[in-house]
Amino acid sequence: MVFSIVIWELLALPLGFHFVRLLQNDLLNIVTVNYNDFGALKITYSSILALSDKLNFKWIIIDGGSTDGSASFLTDISDDRKIVSISEPDDGIYSAMNKARSFISEGWTIYLNSGDMLLTNAIMVDENEIVCHPCSWHYPERFSKKNSDRFVMAAGTLMPHAGMLFPAKRLPWYDPSFEIAADVVVKLKVIQSGRFILNNVPISSCLIGGISQSVNSIEDLGIKLRENHRAWAVLGIKSLVVIVVHLRILLKYALSCISRFR
Repeated sequence: MVFSIVIWELLALPLGFHFVRLLQNDLLNIVTVNYNDFGALKITYSSILALSDKLNFKWIIIDGGSTDGSASFLTDISDDRKIVSISEPDDGIYSAMNKARSFISEGWTIYLNSGDMLLTNAIMVDENEIVCHPCSWHYPERFSKKNSDRFVMAAGTLMPHAGMLFPAKRLPWYDPSFEIAADVVVKLKVIQSGRFILNNVPISSCLIGGISQSVNSIEDLGIKLRENHRAWAVLGIKSLVVIVVHLRILLKYALSCISRFR
C-alpha cells in the first residue's frame, strides 16, 4: 500500500483499470458547498444545466449563509426535487459537506464545489466500490493564461474530490476539525480499504486556486504542511510517504513564488 501511494504522489497517475458500468438512469447526487462565491456557483450550475436532459440527478447545495446573492439565487432555482438547497451559517466547508448526507438515501454521490464543472453524463459507477475518475482543470478569471500555465505544473492531486463516485452506502464523513485536509483523510482511508476502482476518463473539471490547492504565502505553507502531516498520521503512515507529500507541497510553493516574479 505504502509503495503504491508513493508512486501515485510522485506521478499523480491512475494505477490500474477495472470493468464498471455506466450510470445510465440511476440517480446522481451532486453536492456543492458554497459561501459568498456566487460567480463560481453559477459556473457549476451552468455545467449541470447543460446535462440536465441526459442525467437523473439531484443537485444538493449547502450554502453557508452567503450575502453576495448566492442565497437568493438558490431560492429562485430550487424545486425540492432536482435542486435542493439550504442557506444557513455553518462551521466550515467540511461541516457543510457532512450536512448534505441527510439529503442522500440512494444512487451515487459526487462532490462538486463552487466553480467545479460536470463535463459528461458518461459516468462509470460500481454497486459496491468507489469509482475514481481523474479531473481536468480550469482557471478562475483572475489568473492570466501566462500564470495559469505555470500553475498547472503543481496541480497534481491524489484522487480529486470532483472525480470520486460514492455509492449511497459508502458516503464519506469529513472530519470538521481539519481546516483544509479532511478530504485527504477520506482519500487515504479509501486507498487503505482497497475498495476502489480507477477509471481513466475525466468526468469533471476542478477550479484551480481553491483553499486546499493555493500555497501563496508562508502562512498557507505552514497550514498545508501541518494539516497534511496530521492527515497522514491519522492512519499511522509516516516516513517516506510523508516526505514525498511534503516535497510536493514545497515544490508547489516554490513554483507559485517563481510565477509572481516573472
